[in-house]
Amino acid sequence: MTESPAEAKVLEEPSMVYVGNLPWSLKWQDLKEHMKSAGEVEFCKIMTQDGSDWGRSRGVGYVRYATEDAAKQAVASLNQSEVGERKITVDLWTGAKPRTGPSMWGGWGGWGGGGGRTTKVHGEQAHMVYVGNLPYKLQFKELKEHMASAGTVEFVKILTQDGTEWSRSKGIACVRYASAEEAEKAVATLAGTALMERDITVDNLAPKVDKWTSRGGKGDSKEESKG
Repeated sequence: MTESPAEAKVLEEPSMVYVGNLPWSLKWQDLKEHMKSAGEVEFCKIMTQDGSDWGRSRGVGYVRYATEDAAKQAVASLNQSEVGERKITVDLWTGAKPRTGPSMWGGWGGWGGGGGRTTKVHGEQAHMVYVGNLPYKLQFKELKEHMASAGTVEFVKILTQDGTEWSRSKGIACVRYASAEEAEKAVATLAGTALMERDITVDNLAPKVDKWTSRGGKGDSKEESKG
């Protein structure tokens, strides 16, 4: 499969740096603030034990700068600098494409992820809806805007083939609303609506989670197979 421009940019090693020995409690916003003294930071990620955005930090991360010169400046000026009373390691990124593992949505049920992985669902079950038959090029902000007509959208996640943020979309997503009533309204009013010339599926999330979990987390709904 040919990489998208976004995927290719992640692989631009000259503009990326590895950061190690980070304090466990450090947030990505704090890391970005520290690293931007070397140049414009385009992306910042702290790796976690379970691959989620809220899992326990592994104490390492990576930062992508806008230019190769900024990355070199970060190594020269920020290696062994102090963050939260720790001297961090900053070096040029020389590894393979960063992998964060499957996305995690919290605790009440498993959703089939790429390669047999399980993506867990976070939040009140009654507040969440499944959305299927999505255009593969659809961005989460566009989906959020479409779904907002039913109520306050708190969270949107489009599943990808390997669970990373830059992989190819699987054409399905989860949307969490502020209330159960809004989720019910989304099912009633948005199922079958057109989004980029596709009629999307909107349904309660629980039956989808139960089905995929019972099948070993393969995520083989018909919406995924549509091209």
